Amino acid sequence: MSEPPRPLFVPTERIEALIQTSDHQLILGKVHAQPGKRLKDELNSDSSRFIAITDARVYDVTGRQLLYETSFLLLANDHIVSVTPKASLTGGHLPWLETPPE
Repeated sequence: MSEPPRPLFVPTERIEALIQTSDHQLILGKVHAQPGKRLKDELNSDSSRFIAITDARVYDVTGRQLLYETSFLLLANDHIVSVTPKASLTGGHLPWLETPPE
């Protein structure tokens, strides 16, 4: 008996977030999560060892130096120290959170 074909497109919600890694980097990008699933549940899922991030900008730990930009990356869950939705950040001067010019 063969398995049914996998869908070519899996619907996801994109949550703009700031991610701190154990490699001393800050990543600003869109985290992909299953629709209706809390970000916390997505990260705690045993079925996935990586999270997909699109439109990512990777900075040094201070957030002052842009190391590189990429349209897509997979981040190992083991390297995540913290995840903060961009919408919840308030106060202070955070120039690296500004949308880059296109």
